[in-house]
Amino acid sequence: MVGTAQPDPVDAEREARLNARSARGVVGAGILIVTVAIVAIIQLWSACETATGEDPPEEIDIELFWFISFTESAGSVILIVTAIGGVLGGTLTGIRNAANYRGAGTYARSWTTWYVIRPFLGGGIALVLYLTLAGGLLGVGADNTEVNKFGITALAILAGMFSKNAIAKLAELFNNIFATSGDRESFDAMAARIERLAELHKAGILSDEEFTAAKAKVLAGEAEPEPEPEPEPEPTPDPGPQ
Repeated sequence: MVGTAQPDPVDAEREARLNARSARGVVGAGILIVTVAIVAIIQLWSACETATGEDPPEEIDIELFWFISFTESAGSVILIVTAIGGVLGGTLTGIRNAANYRGAGTYARSWTTWYVIRPFLGGGIALVLYLTLAGGLLGVGADNTEVNKFGITALAILAGMFSKNAIAKLAELFNNIFATSGDRESFDAMAARIERLAELHKAGILSDEEFTAAKAKVLAGEAEPEPEPEPEPEPTPDPGPQ
């Protein structure tokens, strides 16, 4: 009888050490990125405040980390801050996840690539979301001259932290913009059928169970006819006097 192969305790111990080392590296690098991002955001906004006044200059002199100097417009500074805020949010999420998994003893170094790209993903999503807002595609406009620095920074950080939610919102926007006329017509027809079902349910013709089942079929795209009210019985003719 062939027995089941048992895992080598030496290999398991070695894998545990490598996982622990990888987790420490991810958390350490994340803390460094968070520190750099916070300092960069503070210095960028400080430079913008220094340049404001009755006659603000078109170009702003930026000095980062006391040894990087360049000149950018106010709009470019906003984009830079947005991207850095997204990187900050994505890194915070990565640190939190790595620390939680390390504490639970379930951290796997095979996920290191995900932790590496997470900050860049957050920065990219934050930038796309801000450009979408600035373009008015979500019904909100943004003027570079009157932008709320706290609001845009918070938005960028949140987009980086909750990138899944931000992607879902952008996907919803994309579907609405690029929906074909057939898609809109089918959506309108579906809404009309559901509204009709709601009227029948409100009138007591459909029970709660029947309404729920019929609505589920409509949302599933099943082309079944809507239930119609039963015809009222015809009155019995009066036989007249006998």
